[in-house]
Amino acid sequence: MPLPISRPMRRTAGILAGLILLAGTWMLIQPVIRPRSPQPDVVLLYAEKERDKAPEFARTPVREFALEGFQNPGLTAKTVVLGGHSIPPVYVGQPAAVVAKAIASFKPDVVVLETCYGASTPILRALADTGLRAWVVAAPYQLPVRDLHYTPAFFTAADVRTRVMAVDTVPPYPMLRWRLDPVVLTAIESQVAAMGPDELTQRLKRVMPALVRMPLPTILSPKGLILIPVASERFKRRP
Repeated sequence: MPLPISRPMRRTAGILAGLILLAGTWMLIQPVIRPRSPQPDVVLLYAEKERDKAPEFARTPVREFALEGFQNPGLTAKTVVLGGHSIPPVYVGQPAAVVAKAIASFKPDVVVLETCYGASTPILRALADTGLRAWVVAAPYQLPVRDLHYTPAFFTAADVRTRVMAVDTVPPYPMLRWRLDPVVLTAIESQVAAMGPDELTQRLKRVMPALVRMPLPTILSPKGLILIPVASERFKRRP
């Protein structure tokens, strides 16, 4: 024969049932909180019409954005890669200031300019003018399409200098690996501004547009070079 349920027990059971119902209702009316998308470690910026000239990162989690009309959706990234065709002062189809603003918006500590003549003052000056003080990896010469090789450490290493050294040409060829410094840029530009036609001609790297080379050695690239645009009339000797 079942034992009779006392009134206090019935009251307790009713309270528990009410609390359970209230908790269930509260959970239903709460907004669904989805986890925020993780911040990418590497971002690739490229020209929309020339995606084939930018590097492929098929097996790595890289976020990609076209430069045309770019607006940062609120992301930061440890590394930004710029990929495509460039002839200073235009880089991947955009003015240096536009490219620099897009790169700097991610607040990276490493920037790779996988583009021709990336180690040149227009883009480096524009990057420095944003306040960015990242390490830059760039070539002071015409870089073949998709010529850079990225080792696994480039995507996984926490150490900045390890990532800087984890990208290179195949076979290896001297590249600029340098931390942005506007004071150094000003000093180099001043040296070039003081040169005469003969010295400029000796340092000429490219004729159209005229780019002269200057040494910029660093701990990570003892043979580093930087290119500076020079007006063509400065190569003419005065009578």
